[in-house]
Amino acid sequence: MRQKRIQTEDFFLGNLGSIESSDEILNACPQELMDFDEATTGGSDIPNHINRECLVSWLDVTACNFIEHGLRKILGNVNDMIWKLPLDDKWDCDIQFTKYSGVGHHYDWHMDNFQGNCADRRLSVVYCLSKKTAYGGAEFDIERKDGSVYTTKFDYGDFIVFPSDTFHRVRPMKSGTRITMVGWYR
Repeated sequence: MRQKRIQTEDFFLGNLGSIESSDEILNACPQELMDFDEATTGGSDIPNHINRECLVSWLDVTACNFIEHGLRKILGNVNDMIWKLPLDDKWDCDIQFTKYSGVGHHYDWHMDNFQGNCADRRLSVVYCLSKKTAYGGAEFDIERKDGSVYTTKFDYGDFIVFPSDTFHRVRPMKSGTRITMVGWYR
């Protein structure tokens, strides 16, 4: 696996180049976390999240662990390189594990810092825990400031960091399984 790095004013896409790091994350996750027992569909009770279909589970960030610590370092380093946003040095909520496994699973266009409790989100991170050969569809789209759309299919260990007020989506799943960790930093 080679390191990946695409840096723009809109986002940072990277991969640390270590299969072992992603393996360690998966192996450290409690089985109940990976069971994905909460189906999320529709989302009409969540502003700006009108159309999504996926499964979610949550990793508690109150206990310092290497997953939370690693994601925090990635966010901090990328922020220092590109945006230099003032950060409160805390997560908005627990880290979300998202599983797209059904044909048609998707997450329509949205921003992560919508109204209410989420309005203070400054940076978002998505970290992929699936090989790109393990799924079809479910590409990630992110809108750039100039209105163009960048599309990528995440591979094992790929991550993207972007300001939380950026529109993005996950296209419909066609086959297989795609698992990501998602975090929002204030």
